[in-house]
Amino acid sequence: MTLSVLIPTFNRLPFWRDHRKLLDGLYAQSDPDFECVIVDDGSTDGTADWLRDHFTVNPPPFHFKLLRTKFAKSGENQSSGAADNVGFREVTGDVILHLDDDLAIGPDIVAYVKTLDVADGKKVVWGALLFSDKEWKQLEGAEGRDTRWHNAIRQHIKEDLFELPSAWRGDWGAVYAIATSVIREMGGHHVELVRYRSSDSRFGFRLRRFGLKTYLSTDPRMVTTHWGRSWFQQQRKLGKMDLVRQVCRSPNVNVSPTQLTRQANGGTTFWTSSHFDGAYDTVLASAPKDSA
Repeated sequence: MTLSVLIPTFNRLPFWRDHRKLLDGLYAQSDPDFECVIVDDGSTDGTADWLRDHFTVNPPPFHFKLLRTKFAKSGENQSSGAADNVGFREVTGDVILHLDDDLAIGPDIVAYVKTLDVADGKKVVWGALLFSDKEWKQLEGAEGRDTRWHNAIRQHIKEDLFELPSAWRGDWGAVYAIATSVIREMGGHHVELVRYRSSDSRFGFRLRRFGLKTYLSTDPRMVTTHWGRSWFQQQRKLGKMDLVRQVCRSPNVNVSPTQLTRQANGGTTFWTSSHFDGAYDTVLASAPKDSA
């Protein structure tokens, strides 16, 4: 089984250059046998150029591809659905480990994901999150934990990996492991459902429609620290509940799971379609192992 780490990024130069939590975590993996695909989503702060220079001067122990999209982002809270689709197209591993760019990861997350048996395409495993302050110190109480799965965790307090109840609302998240074949067959993020922060927020429900069981891992190797609170938590703390309600009632969020099709974007044909024509380019890539 081969593994690809997929990281979409946008205007996060301080995280890569100064914080270095995710970058150093990638270099420190106990199992360096993986591919890392970073998709810069048209950053305007020099993120892609800095990463290109860094990888050139400090060749990592893992294979990597650094890509950059050419389409402009729009919307203050636009997220990574389009960049994810580019990454879903370019990865070569049997399994994708998706990571957001504002995470701190432990040295064994790659090795752990390789033990999860997700390559058979029957399940997706989500990683629990811890939220931090600007100094990467975990926030206290409920503010410091991803509360979406709070009740499920309490019910399975002694388990490190457990199936989420069917009532789970089916968001998609920062950390998850899934078979590449499933992502491609379902067409990745559904471009017709991209109404919420540029992302298909019914991603999790679509996986359920595709027959996958959904699991949550609270194993320390897959629990990651997320810089700052989630967007929803930030808005709630600021008292902007009208904005939260507006986002939560966006068209794709209101789509019933029973109305979601098994395939979107043409399934496997999406990856060879004109949708990607001129959409991105390769900034830098390491040489294949057999040509090194």
